[in-house]
Amino acid sequence: MLRVLNLVKKYQAQVGEPVGGVFDVSFEVKQGELFTLLGPSGCGKTTTLRSIAGLETPDSGQIALDGQIIFEGATEQMIPMYDRDIGMVFQSYAVWPHMTVLENIIEAPVRVRGMARDEATAIAEELLRRVRLSDKRDAYPGRLSGGQQQRVAIARSLAMKPALMLFDEPTSALDPETIGEVLDVMKELALGGMTMVCVTHEMGFAREVSDRVVMMDDGVIIEEGTPEHFFQNP
Repeated sequence: MLRVLNLVKKYQAQVGEPVGGVFDVSFEVKQGELFTLLGPSGCGKTTTLRSIAGLETPDSGQIALDGQIIFEGATEQMIPMYDRDIGMVFQSYAVWPHMTVLENIIEAPVRVRGMARDEATAIAEELLRRVRLSDKRDAYPGRLSGGQQQRVAIARSLAMKPALMLFDEPTSALDPETIGEVLDVMKELALGGMTMVCVTHEMGFAREVSDRVVMMDDGVIIEEGTPEHFFQNP
């Protein structure tokens, strides 16, 4: 489903400072897998996700989704973010505060995909049922908890029917009481066969749900394996 080959993205804030980013990162994610990226802050996990989503332009390497090359080289070929069949959920909820929950979910299908409003509304209502927020259909985000807003963000991404979902530490901004709400939805997506790449610090979740785990440090992959290997015999 996803192939990342020799991905390089370098950052340098000022001359003389250490160069950060990702360096020659390669991995593959199979259809229906939950692939988890672990590692300390600043090791390149988020840069990797943002490069896959099209939010960053890598310096070199190749990214292919479902057999189609979506990035190759810095200037040769790059499919825009909005044309990639990818959904992404961020650390911050990034829901639009001036729109209701329903409006947040149907905005992209209607405006970007040209879907009829009635069809988009029916899809949104089904997604709200899946994330257990049907009763919040007409509420504004300011009246929701952090966990509820993040579940709206997940539903909004799913409304575009992506082939691949990316999660960038989706529980890091949540209170401990609401982390479980979001992780439960992600577990259900994994059990339903959604292909997912997840950056997380939730070790219990990574161990329970992941098909494969990658450990990154200083912009490179230092270990890859099954959860059993990673947590029992690294």
